[in-house]
Amino acid sequence: MDKQLVSLEKMIEFDLHLGANTRLWNPKMSPYLLKEGYKRRHVINLEKTARHLKDVYSYLFDLSRSGLEIMFVSSKNKVISEIVKESAKRVNAFYITQRWLGGLLTNFKQVNKTLKILTQLDEMLEQDNINQQLTKKEILQLRKKKAKIEKNYDGIKGLTKLPNVLIVFNPINDLIPILEAQKMNIPVVGIVNSNNNPDLINFSIPANNYSPKSVYLLANLLCDAIAEAVGQDTLIAYKEDSLINLPEHLEILSTNTYTPKQST
Repeated sequence: MDKQLVSLEKMIEFDLHLGANTRLWNPKMSPYLLKEGYKRRHVINLEKTARHLKDVYSYLFDLSRSGLEIMFVSSKNKVISEIVKESAKRVNAFYITQRWLGGLLTNFKQVNKTLKILTQLDEMLEQDNINQQLTKKEILQLRKKKAKIEKNYDGIKGLTKLPNVLIVFNPINDLIPILEAQKMNIPVVGIVNSNNNPDLINFSIPANNYSPKSVYLLANLLCDAIAEAVGQDTLIAYKEDSLINLPEHLEILSTNTYTPKQST
């Protein structure tokens, strides 16, 4: 765990250092920013990013090794959300990348009832003799009901209790889940850009949180902590620079798929 997770050179290549427009900055982020900006954008101090990443990685590693639950959240930008979703699925982690359902944490008893219904529907539809038990119309109705629930709950299927930590990728877009987590005393790990308020987050990682390249590296690094804890190979962590590459479908995307227009 003492080895370098990822080199500063690779972090620069993946745009982790690029902050938001200087006019949007949150003064509370000043300890994490370099004095010199770049093209009217703040530049994030990657040495501090690396230290925070190492601390969070160790924290998630310990949680995962203890069998505790981690939930990833990215509910607004479609491109970023898809990256987070695929990263979480790689390590069988829970995720919410559709619209956040109000009360998901603060009213988990009701959410748990819905998840139990989803489990029951899965079990019914997987029975070998279902065609003998139900009509085609009844089976179709069950599948429609299942699809409707899965639209919002698929990423947390199998969750039986509140997660032990929430990981958010944009404190502005994901403010509601952050506030719910605070009410339920659930720690929050968050990627904070120069326009974010780090005080909202228990474990902050100062980095670019709107570039697909940056989020790909960050999301997979955090998921690598889970992978390593359960004995799986990592995708990014501890790998040589030559082995860390952006998938082709992300290379064609602009680094400004989402441009911050506000601050917290």
